[in-house]
Amino acid sequence: MEAGAKTAIACTRQGCVLATVEHVPIEPLPNFLPSCLPGGAMQYMSSYWPKLASYVENGNWPIFNDQCENVIRLFAFSRKGWLFSDAVADAWTSANFYSFETCKANGIDTC
Repeated sequence: MEAGAKTAIACTRQGCVLATVEHVPIEPLPNFLPSCLPGGAMQYMSSYWPKLASYVENGNWPIFNDQCENVIRLFAFSRKGWLFSDAVADAWTSANFYSFETCKANGIDTC
C-alpha cells in the first residue's frame, strides 16, 4: 500500500479517535496538581501530544514497533548476563548487533 493511501486511512480512522482523546487530559488538567499521579500523567500526555499523534501525518511511519522489539528481545535478555562485566568489547558487540539489525530492518545488505 502506498504512503498516501496509508495516510488517508490513518487520518480517517485514527484521526477521529485522536481528536477525541486529545481533549481528555486537557479539560481536567487545572483540577490536578502536577505532583500527583493523575496530574503528572495528564501533564505528560498533553506535553507530548504532538509527537504522539504525528504518525497519522506520514503513511511511511509504522504505528507499532513490534518488528524492532522482536529482533532485540533475545539480545536484551542475554545482555543481563554481562551487565556488570565492565568490558569495552561488550559495548562494541552491542553496537555492532544493533547496527546489523537496523540495516536488516531497512533492507540494506550487510555482506
